[in-house]
Amino acid sequence: MPVYAFSVISNDDIGLSPSNFSTGTFTVGGAARTMSVADDDGIFDDEHSEDGQSHPEYQTKFETLDTTNQLLTRDVDGLGAAGHIVQAVYKFTVFNATTGQTGTAYMLRIYQNTDPSTFQDDWGGGQLGPYYYAFDIPVAQGDSITLSSGDWRGQAQYDSLVNGVPCFVAGTLIRTPDGEMAVEHLRVGDLVCTQDAGAQPVAWCGSRYLNAQDLTLHPGLRPVRIRAGALGAGMPKRDLVVSPQHRILVASDTTQRVSGAREVLVAAKHLAGLPGISVDQQALDVRYVHFLCPSHQVIFAHGAATESMLPGAQALRSLTPQARAEVLALFPELGFGAEAGVSAPVPARPCLAGRLSRDLAARHHRSGKSLVQRAG
Repeated sequence: MPVYAFSVISNDDIGLSPSNFSTGTFTVGGAARTMSVADDDGIFDDEHSEDGQSHPEYQTKFETLDTTNQLLTRDVDGLGAAGHIVQAVYKFTVFNATTGQTGTAYMLRIYQNTDPSTFQDDWGGGQLGPYYYAFDIPVAQGDSITLSSGDWRGQAQYDSLVNGVPCFVAGTLIRTPDGEMAVEHLRVGDLVCTQDAGAQPVAWCGSRYLNAQDLTLHPGLRPVRIRAGALGAGMPKRDLVVSPQHRILVASDTTQRVSGAREVLVAAKHLAGLPGISVDQQALDVRYVHFLCPSHQVIFAHGAATESMLPGAQALRSLTPQARAEVLALFPELGFGAEAGVSAPVPARPCLAGRLSRDLAARHHRSGKSLVQRAG
C-alpha cells in the first residue's frame, strides 16, 4: 500500500493544549517532523462515521471513504502512534507572515484505535497526543503564522502537502556560458546562465537516489515529466524531468490576472494533468540533483526557464543531515529563524502556493493557452 510522507507541527509547537484548537496568531516554537501515512488512495480523508453511517455534511467531492482509515506507518513524538488511525479533521486558512505566503493548514487527529474494522464513531476510542497540522505552504520553526476561517471539511490531497526538495533528474542539461552541461556534472565554482544576473557560480550541489521500493512506498516523490514543447514557445527543447516540488517559470496574461505578476514559479506537480505534463509512473528509479547559487535564480534546463534551489526552511528540512550541514556552512544565516531578525531567502519570482497554482493550471487548461507566452 502506498505511504505518503509530509511535514507536520503540533499544538505543542504553537502553545495550545493537546486537544484545543483556535484561530489566532502563533509563533512556531518547534521544528517540523515527518508524518507517514499508509493509505489506499491519494486523499487524506476525515471519515466521520457513527454506527457505520457517514456524515455527508463533513464530506467533499474528493471524499473516498476508503477502508484503511489511514494508518500511521511510524511513530511521531514518542507517542507510540505507529499503526494508529489518523484523519484530517479540520482546516484553516493560514498566513505565514515570515514568508508572506497564504495557504491551507490541515488539522490532524491521531486516534487510540488501531483497527479500521472496529472504527465506528467520530472519536475512534479517543485522541492520542496533540492535534497536528500539515500545510500546503512551507512553515518552519520561528515562523509567525495566523490561522483563520475554519472548516470541518478537512480532506486534503496528499500531493498538496509540503514535503520534499526541488531537484532535477540526472541527465538534465543546464545552460552554462560554455554550452549545456548535465546537471550531475556541475561542480562548485562552475558558472550557469541566469535570466536576471548573467553567469552565476554554483555554490553547492547535492543528489539523492530513490530506488523502485522508495518510489512504490512514496508515490509523491515520483518525477514529473514535461514533454518537449509542453510549456509553449518550443519549451522545453526535449523532455524535462524534475521532482514534484521543482518550480517551473510560467509567464502569461493568465498569470498576470491570477497573481498580479506576469512571471511566477509553480511546482511541477501542480502542472501535472495539463497536456504533455504528467507524473512519470514508469520510472523504476531516479537520481535527483539540486544545486545552489549565491542567490535564488531563474536558470535554463533543456532550454526552459526554471529555478536553482531556493534554500528555504522546507528545502533544508528535506536534505540529509550531512547535506544540510554543508549548506549551512556556506550560508550560516539560513540557520537562524525569524526571531533572530534574519529574513527568509528572496525568491527570484513569486512562488505560487498550491491552491493558486492549481487554479492557474486549470485556467490554462480551459483556455488552451500556453504556459509560456511571449510578452506583447
